[in-house]
Amino acid sequence: MRAQIIVRLVLLALALTLAEPGLARAQRSTIPPITISEAGDCINDALQTALRDEVYTPEIEGGWQIVVPLRGQPNANRGAQSLPPASDADFVLDVFAVGSEAELPGDLDPFSDFAVKGGNGIVWYARSSGYFWLLPSTTARECFRRVTDGQMLVG
Repeated sequence: MRAQIIVRLVLLALALTLAEPGLARAQRSTIPPITISEAGDCINDALQTALRDEVYTPEIEGGWQIVVPLRGQPNANRGAQSLPPASDADFVLDVFAVGSEAELPGDLDPFSDFAVKGGNGIVWYARSSGYFWLLPSTTARECFRRVTDGQMLVG
């Protein structure tokens, strides 16, 4: 009986090893790295009154998103230079880690995107999309710099 269980476990391990790459990819953990989680927590703390829900961090191809669900503010001062959304909207960062500054994309926009070199040497970059508002953009930059103990390279 015990030998049969061992044989079955070995066969299962072999089958998983030989499985198609898509299956292995599908079973990879989707828990975000601590840097992404801490940056999301920092943004949550800093923007509590501007959020309609908590920041969340889904995995994307090659990296992670930090989605900042902004609460619509229809009565905000529309004469301000950088306006909050009039209705609910998302500010989104696509975040990636690269091995060195030389691997950063050359087309990062210093106004809406950023790159940070962490104190541990990891280089992170983020591209923004969705509703652009200066408040979550600058908050995200500062949170990323703080949680990585890093320095800004772009942005």
